Amino acid sequence: AGVASPGTTTATPINVITVAGNIGFTPAAFVLTTNGDGSVRSAKKFIVPFAADEFVVTAVTGKAFTNNNAFVSNIVFVTGHIDVSSVFPNSSVVPFVIAMNSVTNTIIWSKIYDLNSFGIAGEREEVADIMLSDNELIVTGNARAGQQPGRGFVIKLDPANGNLIGNPFMISFKLPTKIKSISPTNTFSSQLHQIHLCGETVDILLNNGRANDTWVATLNTVTPTVLWSKQYDYSNL
Repeated sequence: AGVASPGTTTATPINVITVAGNIGFTPAAFVLTTNGDGSVRSAKKFIVPFAADEFVVTAVTGKAFTNNNAFVSNIVFVTGHIDVSSVFPNSSVVPFVIAMNSVTNTIIWSKIYDLNSFGIAGEREEVADIMLSDNELIVTGNARAGQQPGRGFVIKLDPANGNLIGNPFMISFKLPTKIKSISPTNTFSSQLHQIHLCGETVDILLNNGRANDTWVATLNTVTPTVLWSKQYDYSNL
């Protein structure tokens, strides 16, 4: 599902690369950690601690951050969505995040996030991507219910413990639209508190809505607001 390079510490003198994903069609995932030259450092399998009909790992990230003025560079974050209707009866699937130590492959914390109070009962909240910015863990994805055009969501988390920072930011789409990826605006301008989203949407200019367009948007994560968004039509290609 994804790859990350969390960094180096005195305990890991060689760059660490972490890959995570699903194991077949089981409610389990793997985390594979390699050295910078590709040699295997360790491997970890973890199973969902409760019954889940659907468990999908979609993204992984990891880079250095500061926790209580301490430099942390050996944590990797695995995210995706999971069916927890047995826990949250009014929800379909919700986001989860697992924080792991990339040196020992031990789980530091794991949490699921029920966005039902900000959404629609039975809505599927499917994670698209995750990133670290300004010592905040930011998860984005798509919330869908039935044949509705859908909405996007952005949640901010404390990387030290997974607690929510503020309320989820929900984005209403006018057309069938999906968020696909997220990025900070600039690693050297983190004080701007901006992120970029991109994805696909229905073509509103040509082909009677049968083709897909690309869209890009810049958000301020403090307010939060959409600063600008644009759609790009490449149907003629």
